[in-house]
Amino acid sequence: MEPQWPPVRAPRLVLGRYVLSAVLLAVLPACFGGWSIKEPPRSSGAPPPQREETLYYKVDRVTGVTIGDGESGLRDGIRENRVFANVAQLPEPVDNGLWVHARAVYRAPHIATLVWAYVDYLVFYATLPIWLNGGYDIHFRVYRDAEMIREYEYPARYWMFGWVVALPLMWINALTDSEYDTFREATERFFIDASEDGVFEPNAKPPPEDEYEGLPKA
Repeated sequence: MEPQWPPVRAPRLVLGRYVLSAVLLAVLPACFGGWSIKEPPRSSGAPPPQREETLYYKVDRVTGVTIGDGESGLRDGIRENRVFANVAQLPEPVDNGLWVHARAVYRAPHIATLVWAYVDYLVFYATLPIWLNGGYDIHFRVYRDAEMIREYEYPARYWMFGWVVALPLMWINALTDSEYDTFREATERFFIDASEDGVFEPNAKPPPEDEYEGLPKA
């Protein structure tokens, strides 16, 4: 029997396939969202007093699903802080002076929302709405003379809404804070809160165990 050749596709069908692919590529990113710190600021945000001593610091690598370079927000926030004019990176606490360890712990979205988003985009082509939220818990540990004095925590969260009809609303992304903005805001809050608590003072000591229960910690 003579072998059968595969049928030749009509040019209009091939063109239609490319058009459909182009439409799907345009629809899949049809989502908007933003970042924020879950808790309101403790203080009015007044500029803290400047200090002359050098602040040493370490920023851990930010892992997880990062969508906006939050690690650079942490680094830039520490380098350009309004409290210490001189900062320097060091991997370990110093025996004589201040050292801050910054890290971000990833908080993934609920597994059910991830599964739904996967099915919606790959099966229904984003014709059904999806909602995702997650983020990071940003921690700052302050050490004086290699002894930990205090730990601060700031919950940074994002929200994301996706739907094919949301494509005309993509401009909203330009009005909301990014991951970088929120990580940097957390850094600014940390320097203000720690200054008001006297944590940067040379005689700062860890609080008693019974008082530590009410303090921000990991």
